[in-house]
Amino acid sequence: MTVGISALVIIWVALISGILLLFHAMEETVTPDAKRSAADWIKSVAAKSISQTIVESPQCFIEAFDRIFGDRHLTWRCFQRSCVASMIAVFVMTVVWVVLNPSSCQQFLLYKGTDAFRMIFILALVFNLVPDYISLLETRWILRKVAQASMKELIMLLVLDAILTGVIFFSGVGIIILIYSVNTGDWVGVHTVLEFLNAFILFRGSVIPFGILFYSTYFTSVWLYLFIAASIATKLLYSLGRTGNQVLALLKVEDKPFNSMGILLIGLLTVAFAIYAIIGVIV
Repeated sequence: MTVGISALVIIWVALISGILLLFHAMEETVTPDAKRSAADWIKSVAAKSISQTIVESPQCFIEAFDRIFGDRHLTWRCFQRSCVASMIAVFVMTVVWVVLNPSSCQQFLLYKGTDAFRMIFILALVFNLVPDYISLLETRWILRKVAQASMKELIMLLVLDAILTGVIFFSGVGIIILIYSVNTGDWVGVHTVLEFLNAFILFRGSVIPFGILFYSTYFTSVWLYLFIAASIATKLLYSLGRTGNQVLALLKVEDKPFNSMGILLIGLLTVAFAIYAIIGVIV
């Protein structure tokens, strides 16, 4: 088994903690009308197809997104909250990296000693805060398009979102490299740039775990994917009939629709992790 049980548990705890935090943030920030609208939509999912559920789910996400980050992007409040989201994402990705690649982590600790994780924090300040803030603006634009999209258009927009997020991040990296080269006179060659790309995308070619910074940029995009997955989990639960309705009643969908969806997503994630662990043991 590539990933041990203890490692899986640590990753699972990190992921569900992040999910609980995100969906709780939505629950606490949206208006009562938005909660009522979300609860009504969740109850209507029973009569809808999976594809219709997937297409409609981002619409409930949009108001929660705007309430958390603010309706206007070019504000200090939005930038502050984007920075907090970035640092949370970096923390979660650091945990995942430490668990999945302990040898790389040990190498990094030997290289930087007690300053290792402080260095990750500093690198996040340099490489993530501004690109993530711009990526957040791009996500806003995608969400407006997603709200009126068909199933085919939704898939295309999600792919476009992934591509644009990567372009924004690496544009930021390019600007930082350019500023460094201009100030020092030490121009970075093509080979070094390729090594940087390898380090960011594949966690290879560098002792420093640059990949943490790259994948953290997808925080808002992943949040949308999680919301869609939670909607699918809700639909699957309704397919269980009476049992599903009883579970939803226990979750108090009427009062806390977003928390309910978060818990359902955690359940789906837990089942996936359990299946992965069982397959690993058998193989």
